[in-house]
Amino acid sequence: MNKCTVLLMTFVVFAFSAVAQESAHVHGQGKMLIAQQNKSWHIQFILPAADVLGFEHAPESQQQRNLVSEVITKFKNHTSMLELNGNCTLEHIENSLTEHESHDENEHDIEVEHHGEEEHSSHQHGDIEVEYLYSCQSKVTQVSLTLFAWINSLTSVEAQWVIDKGQGLTVLNRDTSVVAWL
Repeated sequence: MNKCTVLLMTFVVFAFSAVAQESAHVHGQGKMLIAQQNKSWHIQFILPAADVLGFEHAPESQQQRNLVSEVITKFKNHTSMLELNGNCTLEHIENSLTEHESHDENEHDIEVEHHGEEEHSSHQHGDIEVEYLYSCQSKVTQVSLTLFAWINSLTSVEAQWVIDKGQGLTVLNRDTSVVAWL
């Protein structure tokens, strides 16, 4: 990928992230941001940790640590989150759930990005961000969300896109889980 493409994709992602972080955190509702330039497609999810994990704090038990590891594995299997209908190759994946080894090699610290009105507020909310970068050798005309199959409490995802064909916004749910362009 050339420098111009990387810079444009970075700008679009930064702009989307700024808009997304200004909006309210609501359980059951996520966001999907799509940016495309030529053959490069960047898709970012911002999802409430309470919906993905069932909690918004660092794991407090081995069961919660195991759940975080399972979710990280699901993120790596990008088809558990979405499917593009073009001939696309996943180039890069990143997520905000990170495992850091602690002094006890059987324990991990998990970071969840928190959003709240005040930095020290006791009523902070955690979001999880997942980003996928694809290189597509054929035309992409739709993105299908598959994450509703395993994130049971997620009821809707607001999808925003800036692609070669234009820009738009729609809300997806279990019944309408496809964004399509002609």
